[in-house]
Amino acid sequence: ATTVMIVSFVNAGLLSLVESIGVIMGANIGTTITAWLISLLGFKVKIASIALPIIAIGFPMMFSSKSNIKSWAEVLIGFALLFMGLDALKGAVPNLGPEELNFLKSYADMGTISLLIFIGVGTILTLVVQSSSAAMALTLVMCYEGYIPFELAAAMVLGENIGTTITANLAALVGNVHAKRAARAHLIFNIFGVIWMIFA
Repeated sequence: ATTVMIVSFVNAGLLSLVESIGVIMGANIGTTITAWLISLLGFKVKIASIALPIIAIGFPMMFSSKSNIKSWAEVLIGFALLFMGLDALKGAVPNLGPEELNFLKSYADMGTISLLIFIGVGTILTLVVQSSSAAMALTLVMCYEGYIPFELAAAMVLGENIGTTITANLAALVGNVHAKRAARAHLIFNIFGVIWMIFA
């Protein structure tokens, strides 16, 4: 959601390319909180569930005579619609579980090739489910249940870092050149991070 908003802000000229890259890097760090919530508490917060109450608050504000209140109403409704849209996008994709990925166990003892395979699996998984948080939850469950060892779960997480850039790149398709550059910067940043971790 953050990277989609950043691409939109760059497209509207509210942020420069350099500023957007800084926020995208921060979003990459912030998204790791979800994994900690899942591993520590066993659940994740669904912000889409509070989208309708946000609209209920923002809609009456739209009829205010003060431009400042109207602007806040547009911000609230815009955020709510964004989260509802992303939730609908996630709901339209297949609901994968650890059982469907059980076949991956046969690729777990191939050394470096296994590492590359699971990076690819993590990327494709995030592209399919359109949510790095959902893919992360699935990876944690697979590791906990013993389907895959820790090293390959880490490889899947690296792949999910690449796959999560698809949402921003899809949003940038209709944007201007600066929006496309911001989305590509996100992709390049994550790819370099993954390459660095492979050789580290």
